[in-house]
Amino acid sequence: MRTTIDLEVDRSAGPRLEQIRPGTILRCRNPEEGDLCWYFALEGGDVVRYHELADYERSRVSRMVAAAIVGHPEVQTAVLPERYLEYARGEV
Repeated sequence: MRTTIDLEVDRSAGPRLEQIRPGTILRCRNPEEGDLCWYFALEGGDVVRYHELADYERSRVSRMVAAAIVGHPEVQTAVLPERYLEYARGEV
């Protein structure tokens, strides 16, 4: 019987948190879960998430949680300019 959860992160798939630079964000989508969209950004060394289900409100998440989400095999990722988040939030 398995009593622990192993987090397997596929580093070969797509962009990762380490590739976020000033002025960019990491967009994530999971077509298997209804094609929801969310973004990760780095702010002052912290990882923050903006999720469609929360109207793209800012929420801090741990690097470990973010890496597990981004590394999930069904999650599609892309590094994009910050303006994509601004569009999603209706700021532009």
